[in-house]
Amino acid sequence: MTNPPSKHTLHARYGLSAAEAQIAIAISEGADLQAIAAARAASVQTVRSQLKAIFRKTGATSQARLVALILRP
Repeated sequence: MTNPPSKHTLHARYGLSAAEAQIAIAISEGADLQAIAAARAASVQTVRSQLKAIFRKTGATSQARLVALILRP
């Protein structure tokens, strides 16, 4: 399995904020939104809102597509 890119790489490549990059990395590692929200002490709704911003910035339309996009070399 490919290692996820760093937060810095995701910021440079897609303009993701640090929080958005952490969420994208967690998703690429198989975490679900509930687990991400719990780890960040945030609501699932907040994580969903950030995920929508990630989709907008990367052009991804699903979590699976996001993972494929950020793990591509």
